[in-house]
Amino acid sequence: MLGRDAILERIKRHVEKDVPLDVVATQGEALAALELVPADYDLVAGVFRLVGAQIAGFYEPEDQTMYLVDDQADAALEETLAHELDHALQDQSFPLAPLLKFDPGASESHLRGARVGRGRRGERDARRRESGRRSR
Repeated sequence: MLGRDAILERIKRHVEKDVPLDVVATQGEALAALELVPADYDLVAGVFRLVGAQIAGFYEPEDQTMYLVDDQADAALEETLAHELDHALQDQSFPLAPLLKFDPGASESHLRGARVGRGRRGERDARRRESGRRSR
């Protein structure tokens, strides 16, 4: 368990190592061009602010370590632990690290990891959306 600031710093180092920040900045410029964010919006800083406020934990396939934020209530901590354990188990059967690597030649390569990480609930929700039913 780590403090929120320590977790955010770990995430920042991971992102800076694996994803060129100019790519993220370019995505911000595209959002600004579409008038989805203000022209002077710093997407990199905004994403890190959002992650810092919302992160509860994460599993790092590279070092096979689970990180949990230490300021959660017991019930939230228990739920986060279960969620991150799910990712750890997925990683044992389907190595996640290769799916999460940034690939500048494949704009949707990051979605492969997201699809694996969504698990059964995401698949169920997608089926319900297709059939017009609401997910719980």
